[in-house]
Amino acid sequence: MSSSSQDPLHAVRLTSRQRESADKRIRMTRRRQELTSRIRKEKKSLYLQNKRSLGTTGINNVTTTHNGISGIPPSLKTLLRSPASTSPEQFLLTLENFITTTTTCTNKSVYEKNDNPLSLLEQDDESLALQFLDCLRNNITNVAYNELSFTSALKILVHFTSIDSSSMSSSSSTSSEYYGRLPLTWSELVVTLPSKSSTCPSWLEILVQALSSSKEVELTCLVLGNLVGDGSFRFVSINLKESMVASLVRSVSPATPTAAWTLTNMIRNDSFSYASSYCSETLLSTSRLSTWLQEPSIATQTAWMIASLTAREESAVQYLCQTRSFLSTLVMSMQNPLQQDQTMPLMQALGNIACHASMITPLLTQTIPPLIPLLQQILSTTSSRDPLLVQVAWLVGCLLVDVGIENHPSTICAAPALIPILMDRLGGENDCGQGIALGQMTIKMTTFEEEREFASALYNALAAPPVPNVSDEQQQQTQQSSQQMTFLTNHQSQSPSVRLPFNLHVPRSTLQTLVRLIDSKDCDAILASVHVVDLLLRREDHYSSSFHPHQNLQTIMQEEELPDALERVCDSSMEEAANIAADIIDNYFTNEQNSNEDSFPQDRASTSTFAFGIGSESRLANGAGRGRGRGATIPAWMTK
Repeated sequence: MSSSSQDPLHAVRLTSRQRESADKRIRMTRRRQELTSRIRKEKKSLYLQNKRSLGTTGINNVTTTHNGISGIPPSLKTLLRSPASTSPEQFLLTLENFITTTTTCTNKSVYEKNDNPLSLLEQDDESLALQFLDCLRNNITNVAYNELSFTSALKILVHFTSIDSSSMSSSSSTSSEYYGRLPLTWSELVVTLPSKSSTCPSWLEILVQALSSSKEVELTCLVLGNLVGDGSFRFVSINLKESMVASLVRSVSPATPTAAWTLTNMIRNDSFSYASSYCSETLLSTSRLSTWLQEPSIATQTAWMIASLTAREESAVQYLCQTRSFLSTLVMSMQNPLQQDQTMPLMQALGNIACHASMITPLLTQTIPPLIPLLQQILSTTSSRDPLLVQVAWLVGCLLVDVGIENHPSTICAAPALIPILMDRLGGENDCGQGIALGQMTIKMTTFEEEREFASALYNALAAPPVPNVSDEQQQQTQQSSQQMTFLTNHQSQSPSVRLPFNLHVPRSTLQTLVRLIDSKDCDAILASVHVVDLLLRREDHYSSSFHPHQNLQTIMQEEELPDALERVCDSSMEEAANIAADIIDNYFTNEQNSNEDSFPQDRASTSTFAFGIGSESRLANGAGRGRGRGATIPAWMTK
């Protein structure tokens, strides 16, 4: 055998084109390895340069980019030491030049992460930052200061406070590698900076005084909005917070939209105060909020204020809705929004209001324009993947909770108008010939989140309504007693909780979607879908005339392999969903003949006795031979 045949390089005979391709792959691999090694070395070198620049006292660090362009930006520590010898105007120019230079150098780098150059990277920087803030405050509180110095100081604070806590944490060590206290944010330092004397106010007092005197309102509100948006409320006293709210309310106008944004930030992030500290006749009254909703420049921020306030305690909702005209204003603003992004917060506000039982009737019957036709239009015409669709489905579900109460607006008005659209949207159908105008739905495929929300809304509509005018303790006792009765009786002897005042059509695609949701991994989707299937089957058992003619849900569900999906739910750890799924299988999808074959023979029923003193005869009589056995075996103490 020749030596060339033993050489692995010549083990396979290659053509000239194959050999050229192999050589090209080898060259590309080498180039890729060299480039990776060079990038890794440059990355480590630049990391050491940045680390050394933080430790320098007065030496500027030279940063070299990959294309050879050199910048000489000063370090942050060097920058923070300069206000003692410079005016706010001069420092503002230096700061803006520092930000521009550092950002330019960062953007020209291939691999450097986009960290904010003003972030505090070390805990030692806190004392230096406090000295800087104190020096800047002394410069603007001096008798000889001018308006330009105050404006420059506000712009400086805007630059520093625009860094939120998330960027501060990301620039520091991660929580898994760092065991000490992370540096405070610039917003926390500004709020917590103490005043050295009674003649030197704190930064918050300076900003509130500037608002009260209508001095640089936009810049002042921008700084305050950054402060309250960073979660610094725990450091603010109650009296100062009240003064801040009053000053912001007075400052909101079409000419100063930033004040509305700051007030919205304050309401949304203030978890230490009740909503009553904002809702009053002197602060945020219904008339003032209604007026602001009619101003295009502040309409969206006003809508977010209302959404945040209605998400608070019930007393705030009762105060805002004490005049029914306020509800009409919300519906009218949603029907004719002044800004495109105004609809989402208004939908959230209406959903928050609909969570309170006392507000359902006014929402459905007392608004001008009426709410139900508007919801029909939005629910049927909003395309899939629009965030508004999930919100309107949630609102519709809140309005349908009371369906089943006799002569209730939810039963009479909302159910016939909204339930058919929910059925069609859940299945992605576009059936316009069912006696209701569904409009034109542009996209048939819905997202999983939308399907889950539709199923939850249908569950609210088909389930038994809450007992009206009953205390929470009495309602809990009623639920416990009903659960015991459910355990002792078979589902087939129960009547469905709600009888709808119209014929219910369930498209096959809707049943397919329900089966798919039951077969998913989402607990909320599984629970809602199992409940909907259970309620539909029980309704067909007792009120078959309430369904569309010639529609057999049980047969269709069998064809769509619903029992297999329910079997998988029974084997899961979701106890409530598993119990309902087992009962559905036992009641509707278990062959009676097979169940009797699986049961104990009659000759053994009279002789054999199980432990706990229960005979098989009593088990068959009570359990009715239910296949999965859930809810069929009666404990001994219940048979005595």
